[in-house]
Amino acid sequence: MKHQISNQSKTLLTLTALSLATVVARIIATQEVLYLFLVWNLFLAGLPYMFAKISARQKNAAGFGVKTLFFMGLWLLFLPNSFYIVTDFIHIKRSQSHLIYLDLLTIASFAITGLMYGYYAIQTIRRIVAPHLTKGYLSLATLTIYILCGFGIYLGRVLRWNSWDIITDPTRLLYDISAMLLSPSTHKLPWAMTLGFGFFLFTLDWVMQRYTVSTKQNDA
Repeated sequence: MKHQISNQSKTLLTLTALSLATVVARIIATQEVLYLFLVWNLFLAGLPYMFAKISARQKNAAGFGVKTLFFMGLWLLFLPNSFYIVTDFIHIKRSQSHLIYLDLLTIASFAITGLMYGYYAIQTIRRIVAPHLTKGYLSLATLTIYILCGFGIYLGRVLRWNSWDIITDPTRLLYDISAMLLSPSTHKLPWAMTLGFGFFLFTLDWVMQRYTVSTKQNDA
């Protein structure tokens, strides 16, 4: 377990350093700070992983107590931020033609890093709950979480809601959510994005798990 956590940390630190290096290189090359916002987005993307690790420590120390459930709630609330960076490719339309490949590299490095933060965050929580769920229920729970992330991505990218708005402006947020849930026929885009991103992320998760299992079998 310690070796696996160490590998996770090394992977995430390497990817984070690479992402920061690409945005710094762009700033130096262009004298522009156009993509500096990606650093903030990556910070938000890393929060679910931190909350997941805290949840794991709390669970090991005191079981499923109030603190464990509290940090698991924070993990779920901020989890869409890990995958949200994928949608930052929309900003490529602001790039000048001679910078488009550098900008693609910059955004891609942050998007991949965010995806890995999210994957490892879910993997950490999955280990916590795995002893209490059958394999089928665990897969269903994972799919449900990714679909919720897809919905969160829609709320953030299209409606411009933030994770903390559930506390700062819950009334309007719940109104927007209820409108989509109660009238799905007139809100096709939210459902398309929710299910599209949900199944896309679930498929990536499935591929990562199979790759991990295959690698362990080959090493054995």
